[in-house]
Amino acid sequence: MNELHDFHDGMAVDRHLQRLFYSSMGRIKEPESLEFFQADGMIAEVLLDEAHRHELVGNGLFITGKQVVFDEQEQQIYWCGRSGLRVCCYDVVNGRIEVLVQTGLYPRDAHQFCDLYYRSGR
Repeated sequence: MNELHDFHDGMAVDRHLQRLFYSSMGRIKEPESLEFFQADGMIAEVLLDEAHRHELVGNGLFITGKQVVFDEQEQQIYWCGRSGLRVCCYDVVNGRIEVLVQTGLYPRDAHQFCDLYYRSGR
């Protein structure tokens, strides 16, 4: 997987089908700032016996992909979009994407949230 140029964050494994799912916060635009406010997050799948990845949820559909959870029984991937202020779900079987929770609108509310977060010292 030497072709990775994005900043991956969360990972989940499907042990039954031997595949890894991961979230990406997007590409690093300005390395010294590590800010991810571009709509270039993604969710990808990598088969554990192969060296290439398959993009499931493409760039532009969310911002700053974070934690990933895979429900093997339901074949659902759940993740957070920190800067997009959402919790999303992807159905691996039918390719459907659903926004489960949305607490604001990007970009208006994302910068406000991040300013509060960083000022709190977390």
